[in-house]
Amino acid sequence: MRILYIATDVTLPAMNGGSRRAYETAKIFHRFGHRSVVLVDRKKGERSFEEYEGIRVYRTKLPEIGHQMREMIAKIRGLFIKRNNTDFSYYSDKPSKYDTYFPHLMQHDLRWKIQDFYRHKLPLHKWLKIVPAAYRLFQIIKREKIDVIIERGPSYGVGALISKLFHILYIIDFIDIMYCNLALRCADAVLSYFTTIQIPQFVDRNKIQLVYTCADTELFQPRDKNLVLLKRYGFHKDDFVIIYVGGMYPWHGLEIIVQSAELIVQEGYTEVKILLVGDGVVRPQMEQLVVQKELQDYVKFVGVVDFEEVPSYINSADVALSLNTGDSIGFKLIEYMASGIPIIATNADILPFAGKENREMLYVNQNDPIHLKEKILYLLTNPDIAHSIGRNARKRVENRYRWEVHYWNILNAIKSSIQQK
Repeated sequence: MRILYIATDVTLPAMNGGSRRAYETAKIFHRFGHRSVVLVDRKKGERSFEEYEGIRVYRTKLPEIGHQMREMIAKIRGLFIKRNNTDFSYYSDKPSKYDTYFPHLMQHDLRWKIQDFYRHKLPLHKWLKIVPAAYRLFQIIKREKIDVIIERGPSYGVGALISKLFHILYIIDFIDIMYCNLALRCADAVLSYFTTIQIPQFVDRNKIQLVYTCADTELFQPRDKNLVLLKRYGFHKDDFVIIYVGGMYPWHGLEIIVQSAELIVQEGYTEVKILLVGDGVVRPQMEQLVVQKELQDYVKFVGVVDFEEVPSYINSADVALSLNTGDSIGFKLIEYMASGIPIIATNADILPFAGKENREMLYVNQNDPIHLKEKILYLLTNPDIAHSIGRNARKRVENRYRWEVHYWNILNAIKSSIQQK
């Protein structure tokens, strides 16, 4: 079978979530003997075509008006917003109900209706991609003799029209709030992660197939702590290490982590140390907050590390944090689970689908540093429970969240769609 994965909102190779999903999906199909083709965005200096680890990668530069508009608005806002040294309200990680994974819950809200119109019903700024992409897609389909198109939701229907013209099976990889209603209506199947509730109600429920975010269980697995790595940051082998890996943006709860660290130190648990791995717009403010609270010996900023080093950082921790308030289950959470260490996650709407409370992970209230502190100290003082939670999380990944399972789930979706057609 010849599979084309369209992901015009990401580049490849790259290690962000969207790029990795496109890459891993294409790679697993290649591993099982299929021809894997991807169409991604093209950065300056990149080739328009190359074979990358057996995957045929086509790149094309497409206009991204929406991103440019957001950057412009952010700059304009920055001219009018004044922040003093202790005011972090501009970067508040308070979740927006307009970014919920369950849009049908907001159907009577005026602001949601406006956003729903330009995001989903008539996303003209996104459809500007379709015209320049059409000829490129035509070339790819003719050259590669594509059988199935799988398209990321944020590509906004780039492959919808072409798939109908060539009578090719068209599947939407539904990721988050970025999608096009017209593309969903054209799709022969919709791949949903963890729950079907997030899919708009007009989509035929019979079209929806459950698949899951996955982890490389060979790369991410339980291992001993890297004592050399811990020593690099001034930590002792007996310290109780907390880790966060990922972007540093308003919805990731970094401020809550720092506030919780302050409370833990005030209670005398000086053996609790925190590693923050990654980068993003709130990092300078969080570093400043750490200095203000005199937590430099307890909270360390690592910055961006090579993807191959990430498992070593995770394995060197006793607890991992995922405080995303954006109602999403990303790779970070599943990779924590695969590493076999206990996780504390935000009790957002969709996250409990990943694991059960006190079995595969612990959940905390959003924007609640006191609750986070209590959960951290609970795991610190109950090592047997912490070990059991980590072990259960690893088993859940082995049973459900491996890339091989992901492959069979997509293959079953393809077979089911063919039978329905």
